[in-house]
Amino acid sequence: MPNDIPSWLKNGCPPMDQANEQLISSREEMFKALELYHTHVKHVIAILFSLLTALFAVLGFSSKLESDLLSKHQIINLVAVFLITIFPIAIIAIGILKRYYEVYVSSLIFAVRLHLAVDWHRVHPWFDRTIEQARKWTSVASDEDFLNRRTNSPKDTFFCYACIIRLLSVLSLISGIWLLAV
Repeated sequence: MPNDIPSWLKNGCPPMDQANEQLISSREEMFKALELYHTHVKHVIAILFSLLTALFAVLGFSSKLESDLLSKHQIINLVAVFLITIFPIAIIAIGILKRYYEVYVSSLIFAVRLHLAVDWHRVHPWFDRTIEQARKWTSVASDEDFLNRRTNSPKDTFFCYACIIRLLSVLSLISGIWLLAV
């Protein structure tokens, strides 16, 4: 194994005979974890946009939806309450997505270690990038440190998706509060 690979990453490498047996399953596990993460991201963002679209449609038609049971003002207040409740739901969703991303990064670390053990760590760009990140982040000394750093890195997908969800939820919160104040 090359000397430029951080020791915390090399220390977890299994013996070569065990690593050979687990290579294929480790890649499959990594891809399944990534697929699970992206499926949840896709559904969370789709649900947020659907809710916002439906709520703003109701808001737009509030004067036509007025009836004996609900006045226009009550409809607007209901929409505002639903807009405000999107914020805590989005915060919970970000926490769940973060956990799924951590599962992916954990399986990535495992796959890198197996590939390091058989000296195949250069066969996939993800493995190179992971080793390069581990080398650059000098403060990282363990799996947990790397997991936290990779999860919260602005160059990785979780950070970007979390920003999108935060932006939607904050705009929803502001819109809801504004509607209640009007």
